[in-house]
Amino acid sequence: MGCGPGRILEAARELGLASMGVDSSPAAVKLATARGGAAILGSIFDPVPHERGWGSALLLDGNIGIGGNIRVLLERVASLLASDGQVLAEAEARDFLDVAYLAVLEDSDGRASAAFPWARAGAKALAVHAARAGLDTVATRTVQGRVFLTLERRP
Repeated sequence: MGCGPGRILEAARELGLASMGVDSSPAAVKLATARGGAAILGSIFDPVPHERGWGSALLLDGNIGIGGNIRVLLERVASLLASDGQVLAEAEARDFLDVAYLAVLEDSDGRASAAFPWARAGAKALAVHAARAGLDTVATRTVQGRVFLTLERRP
């Protein structure tokens, strides 16, 4: 979700893993495909290939905030998964952080994007959102100071 320039897609391809990125930025999709990744332009909330058949989904680098409502995003991601699929979601370091807001991106020349909804959550808050979205937290790991939750659909 939100594959950006495709560094994770490239890593998956190098490991021989099938992967596909979804991003709403034409520039990001162009960069991802230039790296050899499969990426589609669009919103994760729109129809995407292989719905209900995904083995896994990644929400890294702050992308848990896509759409500004973490529970709604996780419900959508859960709807993409196969029955045994998993989500790897990165959380903020502060466990109970749970905020939603309008974000604006600004480049080095001072040009600003239109405001868009975004959210951030720490591990404890993210686990609560996941539970409300029908996902169980089956593992929490900290790697190089980054916190990751592994989520699975409830049977």
